Amino acid sequence: MEWQGFELLLFRVGNSLVLISFLALLIGNVKKGFCKSTQLSLAVLILANFLMDLSEPLILSIGDVGFRRTMWYTTFVIFNTFAIISIYASHAITRVKLSKISITIGLSFLALSSIQILRYFDRMIIGTDVLGPIYKSSIVSINVCVVLVVVCFTAKHLIVKKDRDESCSY
Repeated sequence: MEWQGFELLLFRVGNSLVLISFLALLIGNVKKGFCKSTQLSLAVLILANFLMDLSEPLILSIGDVGFRRTMWYTTFVIFNTFAIISIYASHAITRVKLSKISITIGLSFLALSSIQILRYFDRMIIGTDVLGPIYKSSIVSINVCVVLVVVCFTAKHLIVKKDRDESCSY
């Protein structure tokens, strides 16, 4: 897959993630009401991915290739790290226990940050470019998995009749 095609694929998956997560949050709250933990984590997921989607075209417009790559990896590590901190801080502030979906979303941000850091060292510091195929497939795979988790969680939430607090399944 060429770099141009990969960028387009990332952008489309990112847009889908934002849209599907927003619809899940909307449906979950209108139909039955997601628990507070799920609401907090989905809100962070939506905001973080929306900001990353907005930053992609800006980063790609940078002329110097080395600086563009440095900004690419650094920006996404920062967004993913702030998303992790936001999930856990919002739970601590509201004194809400983390649900399984919140933990899953947090771990996906951690995995994405780790992959970005490893790829930066591989490509920019060491200069081996060994992780290229792994990087390209893992970023998309993690985001697709998050979409599937959100969709399945929402479907289960709509089908199973539980109170708001019971739906978290801590």
